[in-house]
Amino acid sequence: MDYLAPSQTLPLRFAGNQLIVNVEAPEEIANRAELLYRLDIYKPKAFRSGIYELYQSMRGRELPPRVEGATIYLEGCNFDINEFVWSLLELSPPEALQKNITQQPLAVMPIYYKTWVDPVGTTTEQTSAIEYILRGKLNEEQFAGWQDAFFSQHLSDTRQFLTWQPNDAKLIEKTQPEFLSFLVHHNPVPLALKVRVVITYTDGTSSSTLTRISLNTVDNYSLYTVPVGFQALSLDEIEVTTSKEIHSYVVWLSDENNYRLTEERKYIVNPEYTHHVRFLVFNNSLGGWDTLRIHGVVQEQLSTVSTTFQRQLTANYKVDSEELLITNITGDRVLTINTGYQPDRDWLKYLEELMWAEKVYLVTEEGLVPLVRTNPSIDLPEDDEDYGGRTFTFKRAKEAKAFSSLPVAPNNNSTRPTQWVPIEPYCLINANGIRTGQRAFSRLELRYSDGLQERVKGVARKTNVPGTFGYVPSFASEDCNTTPYLSVGITKLGTYKNNTCPSPQVGGAPTITIAAGTYGSEESQAQADARAVAAWNALNTQAYADQYGPCITAPWNYSVSVPAGHFHYRSNAPSRIGLYHYNSSGQLDKGNHLWLQGQTGTYIFPTSSNDLDFPVEIGWYFYVYGTPGSSYRARVYLNGTLKKEVNSTFDSSGQENHYLFDEAGGPGGGGVLYSPAALDKFYILVEAI
Repeated sequence: MDYLAPSQTLPLRFAGNQLIVNVEAPEEIANRAELLYRLDIYKPKAFRSGIYELYQSMRGRELPPRVEGATIYLEGCNFDINEFVWSLLELSPPEALQKNITQQPLAVMPIYYKTWVDPVGTTTEQTSAIEYILRGKLNEEQFAGWQDAFFSQHLSDTRQFLTWQPNDAKLIEKTQPEFLSFLVHHNPVPLALKVRVVITYTDGTSSSTLTRISLNTVDNYSLYTVPVGFQALSLDEIEVTTSKEIHSYVVWLSDENNYRLTEERKYIVNPEYTHHVRFLVFNNSLGGWDTLRIHGVVQEQLSTVSTTFQRQLTANYKVDSEELLITNITGDRVLTINTGYQPDRDWLKYLEELMWAEKVYLVTEEGLVPLVRTNPSIDLPEDDEDYGGRTFTFKRAKEAKAFSSLPVAPNNNSTRPTQWVPIEPYCLINANGIRTGQRAFSRLELRYSDGLQERVKGVARKTNVPGTFGYVPSFASEDCNTTPYLSVGITKLGTYKNNTCPSPQVGGAPTITIAAGTYGSEESQAQADARAVAAWNALNTQAYADQYGPCITAPWNYSVSVPAGHFHYRSNAPSRIGLYHYNSSGQLDKGNHLWLQGQTGTYIFPTSSNDLDFPVEIGWYFYVYGTPGSSYRARVYLNGTLKKEVNSTFDSSGQENHYLFDEAGGPGGGGVLYSPAALDKFYILVEAI
């Protein structure tokens, strides 16, 4: 198997769940009841175009205060835009016999917003960074917890294909079209996608790792449909060349260096003939394409509706004369499909996906025939139901017209040949907004190709996107080599520190750099720079800090600017350590001790806070938290020099208090309590022993 690829998954948002955009009002306005909040949504004019156009304008007002009698509005105005952007996205169905990786060009789309508030004396207009939305959605309860973390965390951890099908050795037929959907939203972007396969034969032997399909041009923030069926991977050819029968195979995707990008999925080839097997191909909740193998009985029913009229018989009518006439017959072909028993409870639960599918296709000799589901409900699995099936009803998406029994039709040419002609050229950009040097066309127009180039009347222009019939690919153009606006460079420390350093080392924050010119825009410098800021924010994570943050070997030798008349405090374990001060009246008045929480004051800080400045005065103590009965060592460094060491065991309270620093002997032992000096830098190191 291939080694796992080191990469980071970048953020997206689900277009099918709650998609909130918050518009804030100026803080100086207390009563905001009369303010009008405005939101404009911008989308690309064409696939991979850097020019954006206004798509939707929304207006709203802020919710009233939640506290009775209050006049301060705290939330701003929240716009839920999912119902508006959902229709922007489309899913491109695969072909039943396809053997190459294809892109779903309109399943993912970049958008941005402009917001402002009226009436306000000063301008409040803001332009958001570009963000990407996916035509998918989560269960309403699970979305509440995961939301956008599904992309940045779950997919990063699991490398999941976009499917909820159980990953437990799926039984398939040799003729079954099978697909997996892979979302590319990675840093770094893979330069290629390879379908990697390991085959197990019926004699127990296995093949080496094979590459069966490759795609050498990969776009970031793109959804790809990957055929992984027996015939799509040409496994029938391997059976011929090896003279062996295939029992099962495992599939995953790897990059150009054969590093694994995804989970592994296993398929068992059905060795036995099964009656009544059919296949349904449908879109799943995440925006991918799934195949369901149906092996139950399927009943097809034809219902027709006739248009009739009555006429008077003539005086000398004959036997074959008609009084009632049928002028038109239309019908619906209805399918009642029994799924057959499912392998286990997980597959039984998975059948719910078919209820949410907007596009369902029945695999036939002619290709994928669209269906419309008509049953309004199904029973979800009962508590003790581990094995069973369900029944669905569909009708064919075309109106029934007549009966015929022809073989599969060949490709016939029209009596007057036509062709799709590209119109409306533009420059292609990559996911970073940088021009690719390629020019493309946003739309296609059907014209006769017999020399006159006359437009075919009655046929609407259509969008020129990959995977659609008549698609005209891009071509190299010097006019598309230079991006109008390029982002400035960003180099600054992240806000997270490395948490993996061995004691007594402490983690530092990594320097995150976004090189100048990494991002671009067709419209403005501000948009290009906003892309760079968004990229920096995407890298500013705990995972990035743990991988790239430095480990400081002597953290007590730190440099910091200390205000006059103050000393500075820092610790390696701020959640377990803190300072507090007793004033002349014997009361706690400064520090970050738990007992100070809820009080106000210049030098009162939250627990677990670190890197704090305090005034120079006598009476400072520190406390240590830990597990009762555990032993620890606390060392106090002053300006880089070890001045005090405590080795102790926590009692049942799990807390111990100490003087910040005392001279030899300590209080009660002949020592003198130490008062920090101005500009002193303290460091307290706590270790388990």
